[in-house]
Amino acid sequence: MPLQKCELCSSQPLREVAVSRWVNDPSDVERLTIEICAKHYQRLNKSGTKGVKQRGYYYRIGFW
Repeated sequence: MPLQKCELCSSQPLREVAVSRWVNDPSDVERLTIEICAKHYQRLNKSGTKGVKQRGYYYRIGFW
């Protein structure tokens, strides 16, 4: 079984989270379920609806 890691870094994931991901337009979102570490979960949770830019995409928790 391969080692699991956070989708946004190389840390061990904390949990699987439903996220919205977009490039420029927040109304044109891609809906994903990814595994993220505690650090990135906290950042995404704090950002609210504006999202956090990471690796060329903006991410926010939830599908709304």
